[in-house]
Amino acid sequence: MPVEIQCPSCGTQTRVNERMMGREVNCPHCETRFVVPTAEDIAAAEQARVAEVARAKAAAERAAAAAAAAARALDAPSAVRPSPTAPREEEEIEPVVLAKGPREEPEMDMTPMVDVTFLLLIFFMLTASFQLQKSFGVPPDKSDMASTNAQPVDQENPDVVTVQVDEFNSFTVLTSDSEVEVPGKQNLIRELSRAKSGDGSSNAPTKLIVQAHVDAKTQAVIDAMDAGAATQFAEIELQSVEEFD
Repeated sequence: MPVEIQCPSCGTQTRVNERMMGREVNCPHCETRFVVPTAEDIAAAEQARVAEVARAKAAAERAAAAAAAAARALDAPSAVRPSPTAPREEEEIEPVVLAKGPREEPEMDMTPMVDVTFLLLIFFMLTASFQLQKSFGVPPDKSDMASTNAQPVDQENPDVVTVQVDEFNSFTVLTSDSEVEVPGKQNLIRELSRAKSGDGSSNAPTKLIVQAHVDAKTQAVIDAMDAGAATQFAEIELQSVEEFD
């Protein structure tokens, strides 16, 4: 006996033999392969459809009854319904009087601000870098006038290295066996390191004399003394002269 079924893909109604129930068939219209529902599936679907129709009918009847009740309520006389917002004649509305008093001033709590200040102070103290500057003792002049005579350079003493800073801010390194003119602070440091190492013997120079011309710039004199400190001379002496030999 043929059974009428519907393709779930294209919705085409078709007939199949009842022995094909529960098996897969191809739709003759869209070639979609689907399973033919069994008799139990068809009966369950029909029962669900009937139940859905019954529920829809009951919901429509309830809605109609609610609409009829609302219409009857609207047709009732308005005098029967008291207005909820209208005040009663026997009740008197008393005015609300606000009590006057001193106005409270807002208080500002400074505790969080003090805590933040201390935290910032501790942070800067821990992260600050401290640099130890080495100071050099400069003997005071015996008079206010600059010396007119050049200071003799003891080139025979192997423990002394002399750096002359001329009026052109150039450096000249004098040792017991050499005289080298070097430009710039970095070159001066390298030359002083070479002069301090000497020939590798134990009697390496330990004293540095910086002779500065009166017209030399202060920065050049400071560079010469810094170069001596960088090369670790044990003693650094500063002299001011008007001319060199």
